[in-house]
Amino acid sequence: MARGSSQSQSSTSASGSRPGVVAPRGSAAAAAGLKISPTVVLVMSLCFIGFVTALHVFGKLYRAKTGAGP
Repeated sequence: MARGSSQSQSSTSASGSRPGVVAPRGSAAAAAGLKISPTVVLVMSLCFIGFVTALHVFGKLYRAKTGAGP
């Protein structure tokens, strides 16, 4: 066989249906669940980071006010 024909046969058999091999079905857009835009994810992430930072600062201020710890 020629080199080109063996490649075409291997690509044909790889893309064809084989028993026991399950092809992936669709993309994340087809999946069920919460659908939110990347902008919303970015805003929610920044809000979470801000909230954790605020808790850290308030904890430092509370600890300094009470005189507990180093």
